[in-house]
Amino acid sequence: MPSTSWDVNGQARRALQVIVADPALGPEVLSRPQMMANVLKDLLPDSPREASMLVGAAEADMPRMLRDNLSQGLDPGTAVRLAAATFAERAPFAPEACDWVVGEIAIALGIDPALITKPRPQAAATAQDTVVTSGAAPGYPAPGPAGYAPAGFAPGQPGSTPAGFAPGQPGSAPAGFAPGAAAPSWQSPPAADPRWLPATPAPGPGRRNKALAWASAAAAAVVVVAAIFFFATRPSGPTRHGVVRTSTVHVYSGASYGFKHPWAIALAGPDAWVANYGGNSVTVLNASTGHMVRILSGSSYGFNQPWAIAVNGPDIWVVNTGGNSVTELNASDGSVVRVLSGGRYGFDRPDGIAFSGNDAWVSNYSGSAKYGSLTEFNASDGGWIRTVPGRNHGFSGPEALVVTGGHLWVANGGGTGSVTELNSSDGSYVKLFRGGKYGFNTPNAMVVSSGAIWVANASGNGGSITKISVSNGAWLITLAGGGYGFAYPGAIAADGTHVWVTNANGESVTEMNVSDGRWLRTLTAARFHFKYPASVAVGGGHVWVANADGNSVTEFPAS
Repeated sequence: MPSTSWDVNGQARRALQVIVADPALGPEVLSRPQMMANVLKDLLPDSPREASMLVGAAEADMPRMLRDNLSQGLDPGTAVRLAAATFAERAPFAPEACDWVVGEIAIALGIDPALITKPRPQAAATAQDTVVTSGAAPGYPAPGPAGYAPAGFAPGQPGSTPAGFAPGQPGSAPAGFAPGAAAPSWQSPPAADPRWLPATPAPGPGRRNKALAWASAAAAAVVVVAAIFFFATRPSGPTRHGVVRTSTVHVYSGASYGFKHPWAIALAGPDAWVANYGGNSVTVLNASTGHMVRILSGSSYGFNQPWAIAVNGPDIWVVNTGGNSVTELNASDGSVVRVLSGGRYGFDRPDGIAFSGNDAWVSNYSGSAKYGSLTEFNASDGGWIRTVPGRNHGFSGPEALVVTGGHLWVANGGGTGSVTELNSSDGSYVKLFRGGKYGFNTPNAMVVSSGAIWVANASGNGGSITKISVSNGAWLITLAGGGYGFAYPGAIAADGTHVWVTNANGESVTEMNVSDGRWLRTLTAARFHFKYPASVAVGGGHVWVANADGNSVTEFPAS
């Protein structure tokens, strides 16, 4: 049952063996998610995808379910399959992933692998799956609906809302989320971005439990060179090598683009800038044509696991979480302006950047004795201004930050989740928002639009979106429930009218109305070929999505 596309080097299986054999840990730790998260940071520092599944299985207490199944006289294979099926129903993970993790836990508990390694049949290709290599392919699918209607939402009825959501009532919440109510007892972690950290993250070696990991290239079932995946209408214009232009959806992929686990995307003038986490590079595309303009790589750029990318004036800024550095580029030609690192900057797993006037602020996930910190520097000359420590400001693994109205807002993804408000002029503390109606649960992305801050919460029954006031941080609404299709929302963008949220585990993007949070549509992989959509940007009437697992970028009209 364990799939060969998971744990291709056997590191996760060895880690489980170490845990079970260690007298200080033992099999019972397999059911303790926070201990698993801390232990796996050291045992699987470079495999957070596998580690996240193991933590999720611990939260769901899969070892107990396996033992219960076996105690009822079921054979090992059946016991594992039933437990995996239950896990797949409760967690926002692919069935194959649930098969793998439950099978590995069973093996760690002493079940013979030969009794459970019965792989799940692979689904056959559908008529909608069209791969175009170096030109147009025949038989394009007919145009279809962009997504699916959520429960309680009748397509074609303007103004209708998901069940339980009362339009025009800012304090109301969608079905399944009661303001002020306690969170459900079981909340699955995201498949590639687990936190499950204690309120005070314990120090230790290894990559933080926030990185994205991908299966080895050797395990890939298909490698498409210079391919464009197309799921819309027939091309409306001439085709070129590596690019298929259509009237609606464009998906850019292939060796010529140099995409390798693209993790962040930003728009600047005529170009789209894509940070390749796995390639230590940045790809620049012409936003009008989709043509590759240039690929930036090499030691002079200082790229090392580029995690975030942003635009400020004439410059592009790249945050290198693996190199504890920030690279400044000239937006006109991609040349290096400077690389900031070391010394007083205090970069420690930096993962976000925002600008206030001439100053830049960078969030450090692991800085300040592992509480996290913020670094402020002059954007004109790179001169360090200050480092804001985390403990006195309520930081706990700061994930993202935005600046608006003279204030700096920081999303804290560690611990139970919170948002810190600071004065952007000097970094002084204003207030910490958490608990109650806010519903923050691993907040990891934010965007400002129409007088509100939209916060994406990665965890908690698929995830949710919290909307708060920019003037005082007051809670406005929390959007959650099956109707929205959230499945580990990891990135968010807005254009003043609509809000787009990427669902990494759902291979989809949810679009909402910015005025009231009303669901508009959910765009799915069947048409847009999302594959672990990790980042989203909007500009010039178009939405751009970086697909980390697909090594591709999807572009489509914003309306």
